[in-house]
Amino acid sequence: EALIASDDANAVYQQFKALQGEWLEIKNVPAENATSLWKKYQNLTEKFYDLLKLNNVFREYDFKKNLETKTRICENAEKLATEPDVIGAFRKLQQLHQEFRDTGPVARDFREEIWNRFKAASTVVSRAYQQYFENRKEQEQNNYDQKVVICEIVESIEYEMLKTYQDWKNKTDEILALQTKWKEIGYAPLKLNSKIFERFRAACDDFFNKKAEHFKEQKQVSEIDFWEHHL
Repeated sequence: EALIASDDANAVYQQFKALQGEWLEIKNVPAENATSLWKKYQNLTEKFYDLLKLNNVFREYDFKKNLETKTRICENAEKLATEPDVIGAFRKLQQLHQEFRDTGPVARDFREEIWNRFKAASTVVSRAYQQYFENRKEQEQNNYDQKVVICEIVESIEYEMLKTYQDWKNKTDEILALQTKWKEIGYAPLKLNSKIFERFRAACDDFFNKKAEHFKEQKQVSEIDFWEHHL
């Protein structure tokens, strides 16, 4: 603000460049102040270039270098649209946004054009990022639905129908197959993942406990029969 009112173009320009360097060296500020502070800084920077009668050589050189930098940033942002790692691409985009913000203004004739180009590239990457999480949310819900069905299958076992060794073996093989399938399905939504696993583990534990009890009773009966026939 003070430099804008100055009349010494050369001295002001050097001070301005020094202030720009100092701005870039200063690290993060509180999030609630970041946007408003940056907008104020950007606005004053543009006023400095637009309103102050600077030496045209300095001004045009800065505009040219800033346009080159912002064009490169746009090109890098556009390349992110083809990145297979959507999350990584979005993180890189945030870095490009910071770099774009930190780069000084371009000539007035190019400001809207270069911003619209960068905004368009950003929109593509942001939409892909949003779509990724929407797809993952849908997949996790589908995983949860499959796991509920598996739990219901194990919980609905009719134990009174398991009488022979082969009956128990067949049902054990079925449970083991369901456990393998469970591992292949993938995660359920975070808030439901632990609960559905606990439900499945409880149902499986119940089965194997009942199986152990059954064969323990069978063994005891067999021992009683042996001694009754040999006394």
